[in-house]
Amino acid sequence: MLMLVPLLHGCGDEIFEKIAFAPAGQLDADVSVCDYYKWVPHRSCEHDEVEEFFIPSLDPQIKLHALFFPNPESQKLIIYFHGNGGHIYYRLSHNFRLSKFANVFAVSYRGYSKSTGTPSEAGVYQDALGAFKYASEQLGFATTQTYIYGRSLGAAVAIGGLERLVQRNEYAGLILESPFYSGRRMAESRGLGWVPGLNNPFDSASKVRNLEVPALFVHGTEDGVTPFNQGYDLYLSYAADDKTFKAIKGAGHYGLSRSAGPDYWSWIGDFLSS
Repeated sequence: MLMLVPLLHGCGDEIFEKIAFAPAGQLDADVSVCDYYKWVPHRSCEHDEVEEFFIPSLDPQIKLHALFFPNPESQKLIIYFHGNGGHIYYRLSHNFRLSKFANVFAVSYRGYSKSTGTPSEAGVYQDALGAFKYASEQLGFATTQTYIYGRSLGAAVAIGGLERLVQRNEYAGLILESPFYSGRRMAESRGLGWVPGLNNPFDSASKVRNLEVPALFVHGTEDGVTPFNQGYDLYLSYAADDKTFKAIKGAGHYGLSRSAGPDYWSWIGDFLSS
């Protein structure tokens, strides 16, 4: 163990990033959203109007793979940031369900799906900023009608991107599902708090103290990936008074909508309508 310390010195944050990001691998250009409809019940690709395109990150050299789920009856938009594993196609069912409430703009980070580049903490914040810019300037949605939704690692991306915006408090709301408090606390929960050079990557706890948009937190009490107490402590740190925490008793990290049943979608619907 002692021999490892010099080798690891100064690279703790890099080690955490390697653990934090788990893309399923680059997808070939000829793979399309229709190839993943077999996992979406009661829907047909030929009858849906899902748009698939690329957008620039704030770093114009990076192109991000994105999907748009239209809702012609709504002027609201949900920008969706997924978790650390897989890719954007894995979230089709969830995004379709969200599109019953609003238009949905789902973005894959650099290194995920067909997006170019390699994921990093600084990089995914740039990707979030690129998504915000595209949503307002190209898709034409007002920030006051735009909600930002982040799940697990995506919650940290949503928080980190939003906190960097001057006009951050103009957004309609923030939905955080199974978020973690900070990279350091996540590392400590995995027994990696001792690693030299580990500062505090993805320090969402300090960032949410600068956010005042309404927020909805959703977390399973038996979450074995991002512990429940981290999500609740993040909620306590959140600056805005207009915030709500929904605990799903007995639920783990995955399948929260199944565990909570109709209540899950009622929470989201009520939040968007309020």
